[in-house]
Amino acid sequence: MRSNCVRNANNVANALYQPLPNSAALFVTELLQSLGNARANEREYRSQQRKIRCLVAA
Repeated sequence: MRSNCVRNANNVANALYQPLPNSAALFVTELLQSLGNARANEREYRSQQRKIRCLVAA
């Protein structure tokens, strides 16, 4: 499993060094931003859930 992850990471890194058409570069940029936002939203959601549980337990 780990070797697949490393291989995939290497493939992505190699792909990033190749020039992309503007539309593809924009798509990749937006996708990465979307993934980053989803992770941030998940962290915020979990933080809020912890606060609610603390209030309910008090």
